[in-house]
Amino acid sequence: MPEVVDFLLAFGVSEHPKDFHYSGFRSEMNLSQESNRLVLRNLGRSGRDIRLCHILRSVEKVDVTSKSPNSWSWSIRPTVTYHSFDVETQRSVWMIVKANGVIKTRVRSSCKDQDLYRLSPEDNINNTFGSTLRTHLILCAWAGENWRWYINDIEQRVQTLTREALTESMDQTTLLTEYLPTDKADTQLGSGGNEKLEDERGARLSFEQLQEIHYVEEKANEGLLVLRSNAAVIQELRDFYVEVASSLHASDECVQPSVSAMAEFQRHVDITIKDLAMQQSRLQVLLQLLVDRRALVSDYRGTKRVLEQTLTVIALKLESMLQWKNAQLNFFLAQRAQTSATNMERMTEAMHTIAHQTKMEAANMRIITLVTLFFLPGTFVSVSIALKFSDVFKLIKKQTLMSTPIVHYPDDQRIINHDALLLFLAMALPLLVITVVVWLGLYWHKKRTEERERLVQSIQANV
Repeated sequence: MPEVVDFLLAFGVSEHPKDFHYSGFRSEMNLSQESNRLVLRNLGRSGRDIRLCHILRSVEKVDVTSKSPNSWSWSIRPTVTYHSFDVETQRSVWMIVKANGVIKTRVRSSCKDQDLYRLSPEDNINNTFGSTLRTHLILCAWAGENWRWYINDIEQRVQTLTREALTESMDQTTLLTEYLPTDKADTQLGSGGNEKLEDERGARLSFEQLQEIHYVEEKANEGLLVLRSNAAVIQELRDFYVEVASSLHASDECVQPSVSAMAEFQRHVDITIKDLAMQQSRLQVLLQLLVDRRALVSDYRGTKRVLEQTLTVIALKLESMLQWKNAQLNFFLAQRAQTSATNMERMTEAMHTIAHQTKMEAANMRIITLVTLFFLPGTFVSVSIALKFSDVFKLIKKQTLMSTPIVHYPDDQRIINHDALLLFLAMALPLLVITVVVWLGLYWHKKRTEERERLVQSIQANV
């Protein structure tokens, strides 16, 4: 059957599933005795046979290493089956394609339990046809298993994601606490750092929840599609074998299949179809619950958003009032600062005047010092000196050199004693020079010392 190739194309490594769970059932039935199509007696082909192929899917548990919210521990995996059965030679051909060995193990176990390995071509159609039906039941049972736990996981996620829509209350006091300032320093509500971060975190969390809800809804719809396709394929398989059994019973030349085997096959297939229908109903109810709760969450968030906008307007008005109050306070403080600056300016001017007067007085003191230094040696020389030189002479009478007759006016005539004058100058002038030089040296040394200390202090301050 070339149609089986279409089903095999669903296999292969890919980032996303291909053909989006393409499914179907194809069959051929050639039971007429006049049909001599592909009659090969040497190969055990009488030309009277049935052929079918189909694809079924089921969910299997997989190991998940990712911790992301969209990680899923279930995988929907297909199984492609091709089968042909010759009603005269009772030869069966099976081709089952599965990504793992689950079906292979079950078929081998079933064949071993029923001792089908020992069947010979001479065995009647009841055994061979019955084994065919039991193999189909293995595939149908696999297609209907694990769906309960798959749906339970979806239900758990739906409850986790949407439970807050039923339990969370809209507390206006909490919203007022979030939007109104509680600290004197928090006056910029529209651009506050903490509030902005909270708003961004809430918006981001809401979007992630919406993504996860959408992901769970996709998985539920995906499972519902697979359940419907499996039910349709199994129903077509049942109808096909009912038709085959009817055709064989109507034929007088063929050995009739067992009625009990057909009844057991139909009963198990009907149970599987009912289970699939029940799982479909569960998924439909979950999808409707998810849609309703998502709408409830949207209404809740819409109402909360309106209340938040109202509180934002109130907060902005309060912010304007606080800003006006702060502006008035800043104006008052600015006036006080201006007054203080004016007083400091006046004090600075007074200090400048005092400094100028001090500078002038210091200059006057320097002038007085220089005049004093100029006259000091002469005065010192001209003072009364009493020296006692031992073993040489002794000046007994206390007198000044100026009292000597350097310049005198006897009889109204001016007489200058040049020797006395030269003696005075010889003593006063060298003493004057020595005094000035010593004073200048001391002044320069003190000035250099002060400059060195200031330099050291500036270096230490920079370090």
